[in-house]
Amino acid sequence: MKKFEGIDLLKLYTSGSYKGWNEYLDNCVRTRNINSLAKLRYQLQVGMSDLAKNKLNDEKIDIWFVRLIKSIEKTAKHILRIKHPMPGDNSATAKAHPGWLEIKRKRDLELAIFFKNSSY
Repeated sequence: MKKFEGIDLLKLYTSGSYKGWNEYLDNCVRTRNINSLAKLRYQLQVGMSDLAKNKLNDEKIDIWFVRLIKSIEKTAKHILRIKHPMPGDNSATAKAHPGWLEIKRKRDLELAIFFKNSSY
């Protein structure tokens, strides 16, 4: 059972732009909206599944799809780094910090939840 409808990847591939994609990702970072990224990642995976079932995907579409998913994952990691900063994130301030392990575990848990919730 699908949680959300898939995105038509062929339409996105032909009419989408990198500028619009980057603006969307930047907006998610500004608003710290990781849930929107999770929904989009899920919808892209459903769309790719539909393409594969109809045998409409080729190597270009596959590589483009992987790049989209990777950019979503990088953006999600960036948002979590902003929400849960650690001393080791910035090498200039990397000093001994007593609570770094709890912060890292919380960040890793949120990232695991993101991947679980956004997978098809």
